[in-house]
Amino acid sequence: MRSRFRSSTTLERPPRNAAAPGGEGSAGPARSRARLGLLTLALALAAAGLAAQRLWLSPEARERRLQSLSLAELEQRGRAGRADPLTVYWLGRRRLEAGDAAGAQDAFTAALRADPHFARARAALGTMLLAQDRDQEAGGELRRAIDDDPTTYEAWIALAALYGRYEAWKRQADAAENAIRLHPRVADGWLLRGRAATEMREPARAAECYERAAALAPASAAAHAFAARAQLALNRLGAAERQARAAVAAGPGEALAYTVLGEALARRGGASRSEGEAAFRRAIALGDAGGDAALGLGQLLLAERRYGEAEAQFRAALRADSGKNEARYGLIRALTAAGRLAEAAAIEREFAGWHRFEERRTVLHNETVLNHDDPKPWFALARLYAGRQLWVAARRVVLSGLQRSPGDAGGLRLLREIEVHAR
Repeated sequence: MRSRFRSSTTLERPPRNAAAPGGEGSAGPARSRARLGLLTLALALAAAGLAAQRLWLSPEARERRLQSLSLAELEQRGRAGRADPLTVYWLGRRRLEAGDAAGAQDAFTAALRADPHFARARAALGTMLLAQDRDQEAGGELRRAIDDDPTTYEAWIALAALYGRYEAWKRQADAAENAIRLHPRVADGWLLRGRAATEMREPARAAECYERAAALAPASAAAHAFAARAQLALNRLGAAERQARAAVAAGPGEALAYTVLGEALARRGGASRSEGEAAFRRAIALGDAGGDAALGLGQLLLAERRYGEAEAQFRAALRADSGKNEARYGLIRALTAAGRLAEAAAIEREFAGWHRFEERRTVLHNETVLNHDDPKPWFALARLYAGRQLWVAARRVVLSGLQRSPGDAGGLRLLREIEVHAR
């Protein structure tokens, strides 16, 4: 039986046409639906805004984000099809850090296909080509990177290194100065500027640059070693020794550090010589690739009249670098002091020949600087290097001549002759 009474908790449904608060008829539900729609739209827009914020990070924030990703994460992004040019560039950087040079070069090339004006990717590619001794290609890529963006620090650094290969010291100095202006707190620019100052006979400027590099990169044994040599050139023996010891502390396994320490201690003389001898021998044990430690040890032993030992070191220096004429001079003195005059005379003839080579090389080098677009002095310089069997230098220089005159028959013939020996 249906009850005649309704529960007090039951809500009565209003009549279909009853007026709602705030309006009449059906206006109330309509307004509620409109408010709900607006709220939904606002939430959707807010969500879209957050998504856009994540997608459109500032360039600096996005750079930091990509820089923080691992090689595996960047590879995954590439496989997922989200690899824009900047991501691919950082993928190349990570591959290079992992020792995958070929993969890195592929990544930089892919980044440039996507954006031909991506200057940093082009600078990275140019730097890799330079490391492969593909100097002409490297130079073209580096100059194009600078044309696209003159603030590309990496391109200026690599271009300065390229100029140094061809002993274009003024150009190296200018490129390094540009790098320093862009990033004065990075040591590389100061190191290259110091090298140019050394070769341009500006010892005070060289010392200033190398000291700055050593201060900016205290963990770099090379920076301290070059600073020590610059101080030696100014006869500042105390400063030289301090920098040399800093080089050893920064690179206890590096031959250069011990070589320079030996040079500083040998210059001090007296009781320092025994420690200097030990430093040179340590450098030789670590792998004195260029022969500088053997040369320094030979000079020290010669000063102590240990002629037989000195002779052995001078010959070792020449085996490491046949163009190290300073070692020939020491060898002549050691042989003469030992009474071996005929042998000394033969070495003296070699010394004179290399001295003439250096004089001629300087003349031709100056001609390449003064007549930069003329291929003839480049080919002449290449022949000079080839005559001394300096095949790597000869190949580099003949290619520079061919860049200026690609169809030169004599230059092409010279290249073929050089490459037979350079293999």
